[in-house]
Amino acid sequence: MPRHRPGRHPSPLGSRALPLPGSGKSALALRLLSHFVREHPDASPRFVTPSGTLRAHLLDATAGHPGARELFPSASSLRSTAARARAVVIDEAQPMERTGGRMAPELAAALEQIPLVVVFLDERQVIRPGEGVSVDEIAALAQAAGRRHHHLELTGSFRCQGSKAYTDWVEALLYGRPAAWTGQAGYDLGLCEDPFGRGGRSSGCRAR
Repeated sequence: MPRHRPGRHPSPLGSRALPLPGSGKSALALRLLSHFVREHPDASPRFVTPSGTLRAHLLDATAGHPGARELFPSASSLRSTAARARAVVIDEAQPMERTGGRMAPELAAALEQIPLVVVFLDERQVIRPGEGVSVDEIAALAQAAGRRHHHLELTGSFRCQGSKAYTDWVEALLYGRPAAWTGQAGYDLGLCEDPFGRGGRSSGCRAR
């Protein structure tokens, strides 16, 4: 991709920081978009998500920035986006609807036509029948199209103060063999009737 030359291509977001409405894959995906906008503006980078809620939040957060709206096209317009953009970040690809037992045709078109596509997905977060795409499917399509494919496994987390012990415990609970919580220095896990109990609200603590 052509490298950005200062002064030639101002960012449509200006100098204001973009709020990150997530703390996991979406946060990384938006940071990557920000990098593309700054360093490779000639690639017309775009951020696409099947989540209407996330897209609405992003459009609202960037409402005061002329040109920012075009950064976040809808997932349904991915085909037309593929005709213009040279770099696209697709976040939370797993809910995209399959057709005829194959990955979403919009996603397939993007992978075949756009020079650089970064797909964030979690195969285990497929909820409804008829949705989803796998890493193997993406790799196979890339190979058939003569494209290079790189698979990166995200092992860290922005969530839960980066506690690996906690995320490992949740992974085992949901996807493996549940185990007792053994604890971690500086991190507590427990059950309570009210997360704001014991003076939590008055001391400025937050709960989620």
